[in-house]
Amino acid sequence: MVINPKINNKIVNKIRLKTKINKIKTTQDFTAKVVDMADMQTTTTTDRQQITDKELHYVKDFLSWELLAMKKCNDAANQCTDSALQGIIRQTGDKHKQHYQSILAQLH
Repeated sequence: MVINPKINNKIVNKIRLKTKINKIKTTQDFTAKVVDMADMQTTTTTDRQQITDKELHYVKDFLSWELLAMKKCNDAANQCTDSALQGIIRQTGDKHKQHYQSILAQLH
């Protein structure tokens, strides 16, 4: 099968043109995505003062864990007969109390 060189050049030129158009579309899509991401980042940064529901759930969990640890340390210290060990357990409970208070302070 013999292909006419003129027809072959036309086909090659069409393929090249389609490739250039696809590259331009891809570049435009990429540029649009970058602009959208920049806009989204700006929005996120400006709204950073608000806490999401998921973040609020994490904070509530942290507070619950610290409160539970504080209560367990208090109970263990009250049941302990060794004064040295009782002091260490109370110090640990105080640390959990400080963590609890610092988390609350961050929310205000």
